[in-house]
Amino acid sequence: MNGLVDEARSLLATLEPRVTPDVAERLRQARRRLDEPLRVAVAGRVKAGKSTLLNAVIGEAAAATDATECTRAVTWYADGTAYRAWVVGRDGGRRQVPYRRSSTAAVVDLDGVDLTAVERVDVQFPSQHLRVMTLIDTPGIASVSEQVSARAVEFLNPDHGDQGADVVVYLVRQVHERDADFLEAFTDPAVASVGAVRSIAVLSRADEVGNGRGDALEIARRIAERYASLPVLAGRVAGVLPVAGLLAFTAATLTEAEHRNLRQLIRLSQVELARLLVSVDGFLAESDQVPLPVATRRALLDRFGLFGIRLATSLIQSGTGGSAETLAATLELLSGIQPLRRTLLDRFAGRADILKAARAVDLVHAVVAQGAVADDRAIRRDLERVAASSHELTELRCLSSAHGLTDDETSLDGATRRNALAALGSDGDEPWQRLRVAPDATVDELVATALDRVDEFRLAVSGPFVDERSAEILRVALRSVEAVHFWLVTDPGSSTPVTEGEQGGPVGQGGPAQ
Repeated sequence: MNGLVDEARSLLATLEPRVTPDVAERLRQARRRLDEPLRVAVAGRVKAGKSTLLNAVIGEAAAATDATECTRAVTWYADGTAYRAWVVGRDGGRRQVPYRRSSTAAVVDLDGVDLTAVERVDVQFPSQHLRVMTLIDTPGIASVSEQVSARAVEFLNPDHGDQGADVVVYLVRQVHERDADFLEAFTDPAVASVGAVRSIAVLSRADEVGNGRGDALEIARRIAERYASLPVLAGRVAGVLPVAGLLAFTAATLTEAEHRNLRQLIRLSQVELARLLVSVDGFLAESDQVPLPVATRRALLDRFGLFGIRLATSLIQSGTGGSAETLAATLELLSGIQPLRRTLLDRFAGRADILKAARAVDLVHAVVAQGAVADDRAIRRDLERVAASSHELTELRCLSSAHGLTDDETSLDGATRRNALAALGSDGDEPWQRLRVAPDATVDELVATALDRVDEFRLAVSGPFVDERSAEILRVALRSVEAVHFWLVTDPGSSTPVTEGEQGGPVGQGGPAQ
């Protein structure tokens, strides 16, 4: 993998002295980025729950979730040695600002700061999740303030140089035309060759689906599946995941006092408790029968939402949430945050080098396409060589293409399509992920499955009715599986197999895919 990063670094360095000073600075920035953590931006419309989701991913209060000045600025959250925040001006100036936080809330004090002169806000604190990725909270798309909305669009523009994101988590509640416009720009293949692979959509605030009814999370899962096939999202994101961000964040920061207060509520009879949880107004109404004062109930509502309180009290009554620890674990499981974390850590952070290198190569392509280099023949040859020799880049481009295929546009059946996507690395780079088997599968089981996949892809690609786009996906997936097989039978004790031209021996009778 380092070979591809080194190739990208060499391309940037070769081009740098041959362009104008401003373009050269963009290339230097891109080179620096190759050594930084992956940048993951959280984007979406106003009130989509971006800051809450970011807190849920990190597992602690880091981002302000109320309508403060900080939510109107692009805010970066990175690993650091202490809890600190700075304002970075458009002129490059940088000054520290107060950063206050508790176990359940955080505030970056921007009182008196002119946001029109601010490039971004930098927040740093110790976090294991932030060691592998920098999370970036963006202002709401389609904000009432066009200036605020423009900050997000400008930052997320794929041609934004050093300030852009490597990956975007895009939050939707209901799909709008504005979502399509934004995603189309971010995943434009003319600018970002692997756009769909570096974007994931989240059906946010999943607990509020159907007015917070009892089966809201199951309904949200079905809606997410339907959204994934909509033209607005299909081909522009790698999938749609339902997540109840507030529930996930509260689970990560649940206190013993909150658990005791919830246990107080289940002292009510079933009828009384059901009546109390019908509506927000009812839950906050003055009553001598309720064993918690209104202020305490309001605090629970802020932390859990009405659906979360219903769910938590039900879990406590059933014995599943008998302690704060077991309740937190169950709420986190039900919230949907774990699949999103796995996606960020395995699919994105696990492939950080290839995603950053792909972005760097895209930048070189863009500079050359703009005619910024007088004699660009040598650099074009280098680009062609990198593209031809890097199987990882080919995999990413194939994944992006495959995500854009509808059922009417592909001749692949469902099982073969899922197997091909996994072989290309859609679920992660580990052999068991590429082969779609259990994590504890033995080497013999992995080898047998790899051979089955080779036969499956060869048969499918030679079929009389396969279309060319599907055939290309199968050919690349076949090469990927052959690389996994070669690694399994030669050195399965080493690190995850590398597919960048390192597979050697033939698989079966046909040899490596051409």
